[in-house]
Amino acid sequence: LNFLKTNAILENIKVINSNSEDALNFFNSDVFLKNIYFENTQSYAIDMDFGSLNFSEIICLKIKSDCLDFSGTKAKGEKVSVEKSYDNGLNVSEDSEIYIRNLTMKNSRLAIAIKDGSKAYLENLKSINNDYDVALFSKKNKYKKSELEIKNFNKNNKKILQSKNSLLK
Repeated sequence: LNFLKTNAILENIKVINSNSEDALNFFNSDVFLKNIYFENTQSYAIDMDFGSLNFSEIICLKIKSDCLDFSGTKAKGEKVSVEKSYDNGLNVSEDSEIYIRNLTMKNSRLAIAIKDGSKAYLENLKSINNDYDVALFSKKNKYKKSELEIKNFNKNNKKILQSKNSLLK
């Protein structure tokens, strides 16, 4: 499903065995999501470009790319659960600003990626058995440093990739 320049409220949605490029794609839209479940998608579960998102409970299981992919987006939400994302559980890029509470990332390639001038504030992050837990960097030189603040996350014994032009609190 693609949403272009729209206001959308989606509740109690299940997307299973999606073969499309993005299960849900939002461009320049204002969106509210509640109780959204994805399983076995071939690409992104949610791809949000240059919009705003408020959400409550997103669950992703066996996602071939990213569960949540934000570019130029402002997002605020509660409860994200990801298991077996073959790319990123959460990918935040291109000056996005996000605040998310209660995240669980399991058995994925990379739990959290913050890049290209984005600012992320996460609270209550559980990162379990991922190849990497956090990556913080700039891919494109035109952006300022990326920033990530995490409350209630034990960084001991976690695999964190961080460039010099980034800030991790």
